[in-house]
Amino acid sequence: MADDDLTFMPWYFDQANEPSCPSFWEDFECDRNNCPFSHEVPKYQSDIPIKGDSSENPVELFTYIKNYIIAFPNLENIHEVKLSQPAEEEKDFERINQLMNEMLNFEKGPEIFDSHVICPFLSECGNCIIKESCEFAHSKDDQKIKDIEREQEWYPSSMNCECCKGYLYGCIAEECKKQGKCIVCIS
Repeated sequence: MADDDLTFMPWYFDQANEPSCPSFWEDFECDRNNCPFSHEVPKYQSDIPIKGDSSENPVELFTYIKNYIIAFPNLENIHEVKLSQPAEEEKDFERINQLMNEMLNFEKGPEIFDSHVICPFLSECGNCIIKESCEFAHSKDDQKIKDIEREQEWYPSSMNCECCKGYLYGCIAEECKKQGKCIVCIS
């Protein structure tokens, strides 16, 4: 076996120095009936050189780790083992991501939903804590919403128009907005 085939990875062990099941730190559900690994709470950790092909067979992997730890007993005590439950910070980030994906703000009305640029923090707590660097709009009158609406379609032939500057639905005049087209350009 070449040295290139080895990957050192941390492995955890219970009180009796039995290798712990990877389901303690990896995100998967273990079938405990067929698992050779310990399901007790891990207490120790050691860096184990894992062979590339041994992870395919759990019994082989268990035997390899057990033999390795007998030959090289270098266990470090763990003060706090992170199990597969997400930390509070991770839950907060998941909630923020959910809000950013939903982009809902019922107080501002449906015209904002179409723009997809309103800040999700506004609907959750009413205030954006990163307003200076936030890429989202913070009100329906925000310039970012107007810019998004103006970027939809641009007509270079009308770029000198004082009303729309060549942007479809970018008109300033109320008459143009009512008709859905720039009356200055078509006159």
